Amino acid sequence: MNIKNVVVIGSGTMGSGIAAQLCNADIPVTLLDLKTEISEKAKKRIFESKPPLLIDKSKIDNIKTGNTKENIDVIGRADWIIEAIIEKTNIKQDLYEKIIKVRKKDSIISSNTSTIPLKILSAKMSDGDKRDFCITHFFNPVRYMDLLEIVSENINDSKKINLLKNFCEENLGKGVILCKDTPGFIGNRVGVYAMQVAMTEAIKMKLNIEEADAIFGKPMGIPKTGVFGLYDLIGLDLMNDVLKSFLKELPSSDVFHDVAKELPLVKNLIESGYTGRKGKGGFYRINKKEGKKVLEAINLNNREYFPSKKIDLNIEEKVSLKDLVSRNDKYGKYAWSVISKIILYAASLIPSVTKDHNNIDEAMRLGFNWTKGPFEMLEELGVKFFVEKDNNLKINEFIKKLYQKKSNTFYGKRQIYTDLETLGKIKQIAKIKNDNKSAITYDYVSRVRRNITDSSGNVVNVRQAFVYAGPRLGVLDKWANTVFGITANARGSAGGSGITFQALNGIKVQGTRTILDGSNAIFLLTSNEAGRKMKTNFTIPAQIGDYSANTMDETYTTFDSDSVTMDVV
Repeated sequence: MNIKNVVVIGSGTMGSGIAAQLCNADIPVTLLDLKTEISEKAKKRIFESKPPLLIDKSKIDNIKTGNTKENIDVIGRADWIIEAIIEKTNIKQDLYEKIIKVRKKDSIISSNTSTIPLKILSAKMSDGDKRDFCITHFFNPVRYMDLLEIVSENINDSKKINLLKNFCEENLGKGVILCKDTPGFIGNRVGVYAMQVAMTEAIKMKLNIEEADAIFGKPMGIPKTGVFGLYDLIGLDLMNDVLKSFLKELPSSDVFHDVAKELPLVKNLIESGYTGRKGKGGFYRINKKEGKKVLEAINLNNREYFPSKKIDLNIEEKVSLKDLVSRNDKYGKYAWSVISKIILYAASLIPSVTKDHNNIDEAMRLGFNWTKGPFEMLEELGVKFFVEKDNNLKINEFIKKLYQKKSNTFYGKRQIYTDLETLGKIKQIAKIKNDNKSAITYDYVSRVRRNITDSSGNVVNVRQAFVYAGPRLGVLDKWANTVFGITANARGSAGGSGITFQALNGIKVQGTRTILDGSNAIFLLTSNEAGRKMKTNFTIPAQIGDYSANTMDETYTTFDSDSVTMDVV
C-alpha cells in the first residue's frame, strides 16, 4: 500500500494546515467540511495565510474542496482519511461511522485530536476498523512545527503504522514519534506541565511576568516568548480547555493537578475578553499612548497594566544551567525550582508514557522548539549535582537508578525515533574542528549510501550527506534531515517557490524531494519540512563536490562525495 490520495475532514486551523502541507508535498488532497463554501473559504485562507502555509501559491488548486454529504464518495478513493473536526467525542464517532461505510479496504483513518484518548474514539469500531485507526497529532502551525505524534494501540496493524510514519517523515518532513495512548501523549503532557510550573512558581515567588519570561526563555534553551508570552500566543481560553481535559483524564495522584488548577487572575482575564493575542491582550497587551503603540505587562498582584521593560539578568548570553540554578538570588531559585520540577515530572513518565527518555526530549525540541529537553538538562547539570543540591527533593525510581550508577553520563544516542542518519546523531561522533573563529566545523564521512534511479532507469549509488540550512542556530536539529546526495557537477538555487536545482545541461526540476539527472549530476534532496522556503542561494561549481550555502547571516557546509564538513555560525 502507498499513500497517494488523502482526504482531510474539517477545514479549521488544523485541517487547513494539514491539507496545505500535503499540497506542499505534491500529494493530492481533498478538504471537506459540512458545506462546500466553508472548505472554499478555508482554501482562500490557506492562499492568503501569513506566514504562508503554501510554498508555491500556484499549486493552490491541487487542494480540492467539497462537503461531507454530497462528496462522501471521495473518501472511498482515499488511502488516508484525516479527521480534524470539533473536539467532541459523539460528533467524531458519528463521522467515523460514515467514513467506515465508504472507505476502501486497507485505507488508514486518523484523528488529529490533542485531548481525547484513542480507546474512547474507537470504542464503537469493530476490531478490523480499529486496526486501521490511529491518532495523528500535528502541531500548529503545521508547516512550521516539526512534531507529529502517532498514537496507536496493540490492536493496530504495526506495518501500516510504520508505513504512515515513514510517509509523514519523508514526504511531509515531520519528526514522527510513536506514542502510547496516554493523556496529552508526550509533547503536551510535558510541555503544558512545564508551562504551568513556570507560571505558578513565578506567582508563588513573586516574580513579575517579564522576570519569569526572561528566565524561562533563552537561558534555559526555551524560546524567548517565555511562559506568559506563550500563554498569550496560544490563547488563555484554549489553555484553560486543555487544562480541564488533563484534570479530567489524569488520576488525582498525578502532580499535574497541583499546577493545573484555574487561577483567579486567568479566569478574570478570560471573562474580560483578554484571551491573548487574538483578543484584547492577555498577560501582555499593546496599548496606544500619545499616538504610539506601547507594550504593556500585567501586574500579577493588582492586575493593572504598566509599560513592559526589558529585564537585565546580568548573565552571559550562553550561561550554563548549573551556573544559572546555582545563583543565590531570586532568579537562580526560580530557575532551580522550575527545572527540577520539570525533570522530575518527565522522569516519572518512564515507562508509563514512553520507555525512552530520548523521545521526551525530542518531543520538546520538535513540538515546543526547546533546544534541549529535560533529560539533556539533567545530563548537563549532572545527576550527582541534581540529587544532592536539594535535600528536600523527592527523587523517583528513574533518577534513583541513575544516581546509584554513580555516572553523570547516561544519555546515549540522539534521535532514536528515526532511522535517518541525522545531524543530531552525527554531532555525537563527528570530528570537531575549531580553526574557524566564527563557526564550529564538523567533519564526518557518511556511511550511508542510497541507490537511486535516474530518468533513464539507471541505478546510481550516492553517498548520503547532511546540510543544515535552518534559520537560526537555536533550531539546529530541525534541519537535520535535509539530505543531498551528490555524484557530479551541478548548480542550483533556492528561494521564490520552493527549491530549484539545475544541472549544467540546463535541465531543471522544482521540488523538495527531487531526483535530478543531467550532465552526470544526480541530486537526492529531502527536507525535514516539506519545502520550507529557504532564502538561500546554493552554488555548486564545476568541480565535483564543492558546495556552499549562505542563508541570512549564517554560513554552512562544504562537502565532496566522500565527506561532509559542517560549518555552523
